[in-house]
Amino acid sequence: EFVEFASIVFKWWTEALISFMWGAKTVKLRFLDEQYYIHLTHEETGNGTLCKAYYGETRPSGNVLMREVEFDQFELVKSLAKAINTLLRHDEFQAQHPAEVAELQNAYSRLRQLLKK
Repeated sequence: EFVEFASIVFKWWTEALISFMWGAKTVKLRFLDEQYYIHLTHEETGNGTLCKAYYGETRPSGNVLMREVEFDQFELVKSLAKAINTLLRHDEFQAQHPAEVAELQNAYSRLRQLLKK
């Protein structure tokens, strides 16, 4: 079921984003299919914080960078919080996966706290 997979990825990404927001210079956003990844990096510049995301694929010949973009770290946190909140409102998911619901409620709360900084 799709919502179970989303739940796992959302929890992984929450941990990574919390680390990122607390100062880790780089984090890896994982997917269930480990061959794909997103590395997030940030550095302080004269104009504030520059954040970049590198989307890539691991192939037998090595890593292949598929796309590089700059992003706003707070917008990324907001987007993840919104996605988690949407999943938490899914009635069937709530009924069938109470343990995951509790973990996601905690993740959602932690993301919301980051946005209040």
